[in-house]
Amino acid sequence: MALLSASAKRRPRALAAVAVLLLFGHWLDLYVMIVPTQPAAVVPGLHAIAIAAGTAAFAFLLIARQFRRAPLYPAADPVLAAARAPGAAQF
Repeated sequence: MALLSASAKRRPRALAAVAVLLLFGHWLDLYVMIVPTQPAAVVPGLHAIAIAAGTAAFAFLLIARQFRRAPLYPAADPVLAAARAPGAAQF
């Protein structure tokens, strides 16, 4: 689990780094649960890497498609417009 400060949550690179770390940790957790049940000769190979990369690519494409369909910010939100105005309070 990752606890982020408010300033880190506003930086896309910091969020991306934490997301990648969490996804890797989840994959490692699943790997540690599954591999001990396999014969001792099983070593992660190209097929495991290809499956993980394919899953990540598919998830990325789905998320990118959703981002293209709708704006990230509401189009006519008066509260957001006031908050982004020059001189508005910064948190």
